[in-house]
Amino acid sequence: MKFTVGHLLLVIISIIFLLNNCSCQKKIEASRETVTPVSSSPESSSVSREVTPTTKTVTKEEVVCAYKSDEAAQEFVSNVKSNFNTTDVEIEARGNCVIYKWYK
Repeated sequence: MKFTVGHLLLVIISIIFLLNNCSCQKKIEASRETVTPVSSSPESSSVSREVTPTTKTVTKEEVVCAYKSDEAAQEFVSNVKSNFNTTDVEIEARGNCVIYKWYK
């Protein structure tokens, strides 16, 4: 089989496509956020609960734009939240992207 210009063009297009998909993942610097937990106290309780803000450190944040539509990204996030323990990671859909924030 001869290596033709058509084959070369196909290889170049494939490489460009792969490089474009790999560059969608953006790494973001870690940041600090203050999170205030919400607690509900029953009406009949004589003990008042004090809400104190806790600080979580974001150790890693990643944006992955690999979904064909907003709905596909949202469906992925819903499936992850319902099937996995997500106490140390926050996951949300924005457009066709999914944002992951890992906390310490």
